[in-house]
Amino acid sequence: MNKVWVNQPKRRYYRTMLQCDLLGQWTLTRSWGSLDTNHGRVVHEIVENKGAGELKLASIHNVRAHRGYRYMELN
Repeated sequence: MNKVWVNQPKRRYYRTMLQCDLLGQWTLTRSWGSLDTNHGRVVHEIVENKGAGELKLASIHNVRAHRGYRYMELN
């Protein structure tokens, strides 16, 4: 489950990926940075289960929207 938010005026992005590994452990990967350079950060966080990860994604969505980011649909 990949999601991307973009703040065009500030030229920034925020990306999340919720995935289950081969051992059944759920991981939320968050990355953010500039749209114009390769500078940014990546953080991997283990979550209890898919539901807990989806709750974190909902919280991230609210924060990103509050900070002027627009959600972009991925194909």
